[in-house]
Amino acid sequence: MAVHPDVRSLLRESIPQYLKIAEYCVLNSFGYPAAVLLFGITDTIGSFYRNNNNFTVNIDGKQRHIKKDGHQHFYILNSYYYGLNITENKIINIYNNFRSTLVHNASMAQKHFLVSTSGDEPFPIINGDQCVNLIPLLGLSKCAVALFLARIDDIVPLSRQHENIIRKSTCKT
Repeated sequence: MAVHPDVRSLLRESIPQYLKIAEYCVLNSFGYPAAVLLFGITDTIGSFYRNNNNFTVNIDGKQRHIKKDGHQHFYILNSYYYGLNITENKIINIYNNFRSTLVHNASMAQKHFLVSTSGDEPFPIINGDQCVNLIPLLGLSKCAVALFLARIDDIVPLSRQHENIIRKSTCKT
């Protein structure tokens, strides 16, 4: 841990730490914290594109902007960062029934499961149940983090999220 001169510097340390600990958790069968960290990375990357009119993502065949927080941050899953093509309904389901319930309630919706199996599909349906397959999600997250960190100097300073973080640091208590 270090003192950072700016948000970019902090992100260069924090996101790889999330990823490293997520990998440790996946490899050692700590699925719940792994999922929280991997979804935190997804949420983070998506948040820095909120209200960026130059960035669109294909959702259900339409070019969409990330306009607000919440599930729209997960639109980033369909961008070049993760390279997926999932529906908005599935994105909402993943956000509400995995990410949010794990973060806020240390639980998941019924008929929603975490798995760690070989395969390429990070969000498979298994026996009719929605699953998150942590092994491919970890692999996609590694690629997404590398891409994000390579572009961080161009993305973060111009983002609304950066403005919000700076504003919070100047608030008087």
